[in-house]
Amino acid sequence: MKPMDFQAAAANRILELFRDKGQNRVLLADEVGLGKTIIASRVVTSLAEEHISAKKNFKVVYVCSNLNIASQNCRKLGIPDEDCMNFSESRLSLQHLRLREIDARPQQLIPMTPATSFSIKWGQGIQEERALIYAVLEQHPVYRGYRARLSRLLKFDPTLKNWDGQIEWMRIRVKRVSDKDARYLPGLFKAFDKFLRQDKELRDNLNYLCDRKYPENEDYRLRASVVNGLRRVFAQISLKSLHPDLVIMDEFQRFKDLLDIDAEEESEQRLLSRQFLNDENTRVLLMSATPYKPFSTLEEFSQGEEDHYTEFKRVLDFLCDDELGRKKFEEIWRDYSTHLEDLRGDNIDPLIEVKQDAESAMYQVICRTERRNESIINTDKACEVQDISTGDVTSFIDIQRLMDALVLGKIPVEYEKSAPYLMSFMKYKVWESIVKAVRKNPDVPELNRDTLFLKRKTINKYLQIPCNNARLETLFSEAFGAGRNGAECLLWIPASKPYYNAERTKVGRIYTNNAGYSKTLVFSGWEMVPRVIAGLTSYEAERLVYKRLPDKKKMLYFAEDTGDDRRARRKGTHQRISDDLGNQQLCITPCMALADLYHPIKHIGSSINTIRDEVKRGVKELLKGIRGRGYTRNVPRSADNIVSLLYVLDGIEVENFEGIPNGIEDFLTDLAIGAPANCALRLFRDEEESYSYAEEVARVFVSLFNKPESAGILRTLYGENSVYYE
Repeated sequence: MKPMDFQAAAANRILELFRDKGQNRVLLADEVGLGKTIIASRVVTSLAEEHISAKKNFKVVYVCSNLNIASQNCRKLGIPDEDCMNFSESRLSLQHLRLREIDARPQQLIPMTPATSFSIKWGQGIQEERALIYAVLEQHPVYRGYRARLSRLLKFDPTLKNWDGQIEWMRIRVKRVSDKDARYLPGLFKAFDKFLRQDKELRDNLNYLCDRKYPENEDYRLRASVVNGLRRVFAQISLKSLHPDLVIMDEFQRFKDLLDIDAEEESEQRLLSRQFLNDENTRVLLMSATPYKPFSTLEEFSQGEEDHYTEFKRVLDFLCDDELGRKKFEEIWRDYSTHLEDLRGDNIDPLIEVKQDAESAMYQVICRTERRNESIINTDKACEVQDISTGDVTSFIDIQRLMDALVLGKIPVEYEKSAPYLMSFMKYKVWESIVKAVRKNPDVPELNRDTLFLKRKTINKYLQIPCNNARLETLFSEAFGAGRNGAECLLWIPASKPYYNAERTKVGRIYTNNAGYSKTLVFSGWEMVPRVIAGLTSYEAERLVYKRLPDKKKMLYFAEDTGDDRRARRKGTHQRISDDLGNQQLCITPCMALADLYHPIKHIGSSINTIRDEVKRGVKELLKGIRGRGYTRNVPRSADNIVSLLYVLDGIEVENFEGIPNGIEDFLTDLAIGAPANCALRLFRDEEESYSYAEEVARVFVSLFNKPESAGILRTLYGENSVYYE
């Protein structure tokens, strides 16, 4: 993806700091949504080209909070998939082998997560780790005579069914690497022996268990500590052979301990990260929109949490990776703080001067781009909610009365301010305490279900649910309120630059009337808030659509209750697109002849009627050509006949093709412009499998219209018996 100008500028600044300023650690702190991964990709590509031109391999380690994020972002970093290490092998204890397997590749991307790659203090890991340890140690001069006992020890769980298969696979891989590099195993043995000399307890316990005939019968904790110790040893061996050229730490504030490489505490994670990050030849790019807290609340102070200045100082200490640089920054920041405290009168010139010095010092290690209010996101409405309702207060009173009756203390005020119907959405320890206490005392009188729980009956009848929460009320007002005209009928966010003007069509009017409708960013520190927003906002949209439906008498939300309910549901919103005249096959059958009649960029901004007139002329020419081949007969307009015609238009022979369906010009015109398969075909036209790709995309797209909520919107716009795919 080509970076935008501000993204390219940020990447160039990072490269300048790396190359020209001798700064090995840089923080990219752009605001949310400004494309930090795209900037990182530009940095990776540039550094990779530099290494490859010098005939050097380029190795990138990508550290993030979980493998799901890693799998999404690794593909965006500019390194081909075949050069990316498999996520399942990102554990450190496996990497001494994997690194040798991909060593010949000019670029290498190694994903890591602290939860799996760095943290090895507890647990016995996955069986692949232990099988590799066995495949190495069974060839070690000291332990090759203890193979059976080593196998039982490292298997650890006697119920594993594929243990022998895992060992055999690891043997094959170790042999392949050893055949290519005779120094691999001797080097491993030498490093392993060195670590055992340093950890005499592990060595003695391992030897003790190998001398025992049945090590699995020994104390569980002893066996667990030995297996974990072996994992730790091989993880450190992997780290010593890693030597990355670039380390990218994405949203690093989620694993701050990795930055404390100078801490005196000798925890395993810090030992590993110290080895990992203290290489002077390794460049480190930190990425986070919120690298440290801007302030500390009284609640955080009272709970003993780290204050914001300590957090800020830790990040800067890490970035200023030499003692001289840290002292210099501390002097500048102390001078700035002193001037802030001693501010007198109207002369702020001295303060501005030291402020600029502080900014300049931070600019040597930090890059940040911020949006202006008039830019992509409008922050005018990002303010404190002022209007609260009776429901807000009542909800808080009711939950606190329940807490008092159960003698459970005070409910955190932020819980109630962040979400309504807490007993339906809250899944914290306090919820578990309430549930446990209520089960012991089910007749507690203070349990007001109206404000604490959502009611199934209310939802099933599509009745309005009171927000009872000022923040949610504000969100609803933004999504469905004043200035919106049927926003609940939007099947997707309106395009900021639509291909054509369709305001004279029913769907087109909905999108035209809601031009500028966009995403709303909601920030919250509570896990329950996304559930509240997703559940109640979706329900409100469905309820508003339901109010518009022509026949609402038998409509029920929960269709699974009874057979009658299911029939009502089928009769109601759940009308599939495939039930209409024409069949969904017409929407998912690509036709290049039709797709070529419409070029979106050429007609951008034109009226849909103007476009139809032009495309229809092309359709008539195509049909004229078919008739010229002798197919002059008009046949009934059926799905099968139309599909056959689409094949014939693309030069595909169709058995028993008889002629052109009656009155088909307008329908083919719409297929050419908007059929999902033809839209996709225009995207994939240069691909070898363009037809199959287009059909697959179209099939998925059409399935979205078969959802009850989508079908309800279409019935609202087109009526009960309309052929709405036209």
